[in-house]
Amino acid sequence: MNANDIVCASLPIVVRPAEDEGLGSWIARIATCYSVPVQTLLTHIGIHRTDIRYGNWLTLSGLHAAEILILAKT
Repeated sequence: MNANDIVCASLPIVVRPAEDEGLGSWIARIATCYSVPVQTLLTHIGIHRTDIRYGNWLTLSGLHAAEILILAKT
């Protein structure tokens, strides 16, 4: 799946994770639907981190419990 395969409807957008999809991939797809960078999406929901990329990979290592709860409630 690539960004061209993603079809988005009007807001709010509900993007369900694909089977066995990684958390980083899922968050990146949500950001793609909203046409914003991943960092902007995470900041909007309350996760203020700058160390989320390693090359082309979205890495969420080192998330604190409070940040994981934010993701779970989103």
